[in-house]
Amino acid sequence: MNVFRGISLASLTLLVLVGAAGGGEQTNSSRGLWTVYNVENTSIASWFLTEVYEDVHGRKWFASFENGASLYDDGALITYNATNSGITARTTSFIYHPHGVVWVGTEKGIVVLEEGQWSRLDQDGELGLDDVFVSALLLDSQDRTWVGTWGEGIRILEDGEWTSFNLDNGLPDDRIWTFYEDSEGRIWVGSKGGAVVFDADGQRTVYTAENSPLAANEIRVFLENSDGDLYIGAYGGGLNVLHADGEWREDPYTVLEGMPSNFVTALVFQTPDEDAVNDEEILWVGTEAGIATFDGTLFTEPLRVRQRELSHHFVEDLHWDEDGTLWIVTYGGGVTIYDPEEETYEWLFPAETGLPANDVYGLLEDSQGNIWVATSQGVAKFDGRVWETFTQFNSGLAYRYVTGLAEDKHGRVWMSTLSGGSVYDNGEWTEYDRFGDVEGEQQLPSNSLFNVYYDSQDRVWFATGLGAAVLEDGEWTLYNRGDGLNTNIISVVTEDSAGRVWLTHWQGINIFDNGIWNSLKTENADIRTDLVLASREDSQGRMWFGTIGDGVAIYDGQQWIKLNRANGRLPNDNVRSFAEDTETGRYWVGTDGGLVGLVNDELWMVYTAESTPLPSNRVNELLLDRDGNLWVGTANGVAVFHPGDDFPLLETAANIFPWSDSPFRDATGRDQGDLG
Repeated sequence: MNVFRGISLASLTLLVLVGAAGGGEQTNSSRGLWTVYNVENTSIASWFLTEVYEDVHGRKWFASFENGASLYDDGALITYNATNSGITARTTSFIYHPHGVVWVGTEKGIVVLEEGQWSRLDQDGELGLDDVFVSALLLDSQDRTWVGTWGEGIRILEDGEWTSFNLDNGLPDDRIWTFYEDSEGRIWVGSKGGAVVFDADGQRTVYTAENSPLAANEIRVFLENSDGDLYIGAYGGGLNVLHADGEWREDPYTVLEGMPSNFVTALVFQTPDEDAVNDEEILWVGTEAGIATFDGTLFTEPLRVRQRELSHHFVEDLHWDEDGTLWIVTYGGGVTIYDPEEETYEWLFPAETGLPANDVYGLLEDSQGNIWVATSQGVAKFDGRVWETFTQFNSGLAYRYVTGLAEDKHGRVWMSTLSGGSVYDNGEWTEYDRFGDVEGEQQLPSNSLFNVYYDSQDRVWFATGLGAAVLEDGEWTLYNRGDGLNTNIISVVTEDSAGRVWLTHWQGINIFDNGIWNSLKTENADIRTDLVLASREDSQGRMWFGTIGDGVAIYDGQQWIKLNRANGRLPNDNVRSFAEDTETGRYWVGTDGGLVGLVNDELWMVYTAESTPLPSNRVNELLLDRDGNLWVGTANGVAVFHPGDDFPLLETAANIFPWSDSPFRDATGRDQGDLG
């Protein structure tokens, strides 16, 4: 499959992760399949997380105080929110039902994910759960579903029937924090006003600070040890223990015994492995002031905020997975992942995963099949499953605002930014700067870089604010107005199949041919504007130019053809990008009014944000990968479009559009005449 010269080839592996791979919205439209990637759905939902839940497949679900819920599966991350799911509010809790059905508790009821489709539970309101603040969920060993609400008590689903409990019939408070099932099948409920336990025979017992040794009435968490002792975390009162024999520990554990805080939010036991010398269970206690471990005698502090080991002091939830890794959910610091055996940790922050920004200015598919996305806040690399983010703060990127991408024959990725250039070589970075005043920094004729291009002669071209800077054999050459260029401010560099280099800019077009610069402008070419911001060669050897204000100008070396709103189907005359698929005869044009697909100049398909999942009508960049997927970089994220078989091909075009016998008639059927 061929594409316009200058656009790299690679493959996209779409992994279905209950929805879409590595983050993204996957949507069927009337023609083709769309997947949309943006900041909101490729990074972890928020810094402010409240729960981690591991399903039967080992995937981690994170509830956030804002921006929906995130699903993490072996490095692949997707966030579900209003942009790509039925989740429209704060999330709180999860349960994984048999047959793969996921329930998500939210501030506005329960959202259900089944076979990739989202729906709302009780949308008709018959159960009284629609739009209710659902604060906790539990699927117990008897296949009963427990739904805790914030203000309306508990609902229990058993054998298709719902039962309600509230302040009037047995609860100490209608504001529910948590559920827990102990080894005897009893269900413990933590509320704002105390704890209640449901026995197997249906009997209920209420514990409060007034009728028991509970240190405080707001109960956030329960956890039973292997001896049947129940630890109860009270928010503001420390840690109570109810022994298996029904007796309470006389006093709660508090800051006086070494706890970081009396506001307990999370509990989890670290079970010793086979090689452990000490077979005692270690209790990990999460509080609003950090984490403590408890060996039955002493509290210690394994991870410290002040040493930047723990991402935030406010710990909301803790979870040990089967690999012996501790997942620490914080309210304000994302997720800390801790490996106690290696004594290593890593952070999952919104800024460290996914797209760094939604405005996309460059797309590249490298020789390894990775998709690179350039944005105003850094670069993202996507391997079809996992996003990796490079910013000024976690890499050698010269500057946050990245304007272009190119790969050379050595597999190095070159990046142009508004303040210098960078090269990524298998994890190693080299920076190019005009001043070269930092150790290891390479000099560059100009720091204002608007594009980068790698040509067939092993030369790297930067479009700069001082002309065209060319790196060849380690030496820089700067071409500017003194060498015959129309202007020093260059927008885009590309090369044709004859080895000629084309520069486009706000003063027309320059061509570098055998060491000589030529010029094309309105005064000597059949183009109506000198504002040319895009250029590519097609498979027929024609040069396509995108203009600001006059659509597309196509030049075959002798004649010009114009495609614009007046004589074609372009929705907008500002054109910024092109792509070609020679296997199907499709041309793609990115405009400020949407995406246009052309089939052999006969069939025009216009895709806009109003009629498709395209995230924005401003299309800045296009990339066709080797599998025929079209990557569309917009002002509001990246859309991946696979036309599929339902996109009309050449043999069907004449049967669909009555004006196909005259390719460029307008909607009224009037022939616009010769395009030249």
